[in-house]
Amino acid sequence: MLLSCICGSDLWPYRRTGPRRGGPGRIGHEFPGVVEAVGSEVLTVRPGDVVVAPFVWSDGTCPNCRAGIQTSCLNGGDWGADRVDGGQGEAVRVPFADGTLVVAPVAPDDQRLPALLTLSDVMGTGHHAALSAGVGPGSQVVVVGDGAVGRSFGATDVLAERGDDAVARPGGTVGYVGVPAGLDGGLPHWDMFGRNIAVRGGVAPVRAYLPELMAEVLVGALDPSPVFDLSLPLDRAPEGYAAMDRRTAIKVLLRP
Repeated sequence: MLLSCICGSDLWPYRRTGPRRGGPGRIGHEFPGVVEAVGSEVLTVRPGDVVVAPFVWSDGTCPNCRAGIQTSCLNGGDWGADRVDGGQGEAVRVPFADGTLVVAPVAPDDQRLPALLTLSDVMGTGHHAALSAGVGPGSQVVVVGDGAVGRSFGATDVLAERGDDAVARPGGTVGYVGVPAGLDGGLPHWDMFGRNIAVRGGVAPVRAYLPELMAEVLVGALDPSPVFDLSLPLDRAPEGYAAMDRRTAIKVLLRP
């Protein structure tokens, strides 16, 4: 593992009281690393490759993967579950390496690694929200969200408070991502229907977006690395969790 980070969704088990279901285990699902060894059936990655892992692992061959929805892989799963290690550690065994990992043509000490790390989840998740909402050149967009996915890159105005004006306009599409925390009362279906408001989104298939976004990072057209506002060594990860829990940090970068 070259880098890792703490996700807002990692705070859910951090805040949960009582023993962890399944016993002690490492968590984390965002990391680039250097391949140390591969299984005999692995074809697309080799020892020494720098790779980026998306926030779920997938086989790359099932119907859902071929449709670009790797987060619904019929044979995939989550890091830190089902006897698969988490990404906040020194090393990780990756299932289905061919379907999961994306090779980055960079050196292990490349200065763009933090930007490449964002492609494993947070940047790809924001990208999915934009695509789901049909965002394109010239679009007017309102980003609602105060976490790492909803940062202010490229924004013309940042509002600390919310009002009714933003929801008064007919038409448009809501692109929603992230881990839902629940919606009181559900969606106002009839109001949305009458004003032609669409809703699209879900779990971001970041594996599908990784090659495209990586190419933009490598040519300097995209740099999401400022999303990390605190950097700590891996053995001080508990401090990072505490900082994000207190909201004194938005997203914490972890280094070996």
